[in-house]
Amino acid sequence: MNGDAYQPEPSPQPSLLARWKLLILVLVALLTIVGGGALLWLQQRRPAATTNTPVVTTTPATNTDAVTVPLAPELRAAADADADGLRDEEEAQLGTNPNSPDTDSDQLYDYEETRVWQTNPLVADTDGDGFGDGLEVRGGFNPGGPGEIHNTDAAINELLR
Repeated sequence: MNGDAYQPEPSPQPSLLARWKLLILVLVALLTIVGGGALLWLQQRRPAATTNTPVVTTTPATNTDAVTVPLAPELRAAADADADGLRDEEEAQLGTNPNSPDTDSDQLYDYEETRVWQTNPLVADTDGDGFGDGLEVRGGFNPGGPGEIHNTDAAINELLR
């Protein structure tokens, strides 16, 4: 024996194939456990099986006495034939057409002209500058006079109320 100390042989590393087999075995075991748990959980949630018990039906007692309930008088909704937001009676007072939402065809409803922009719903170009009221509003200009509209969001919110 020479003076060398005993050195054990290094243990061989598992082969790549052995590692893959171990990984697949672990995955199959995990899937089996998860699948079994899911199956058990689903079975517990399922309603219990019913037995064949006869169904007993009874006819409910009926009352043949007539009961008269007084009905409230029908409330008639305010008519707005053209659905522009102005009641027909308001349109009659303004002289606008109750069957057309835009009497002057300027692309603003009669309601918008009277309640939001304070323009004339009977005249397509209220301020007489050659541009229709609707075109001016869409362009950011005041349809009732000179200048721009600075707070269009407030005007739009007013429209939506």
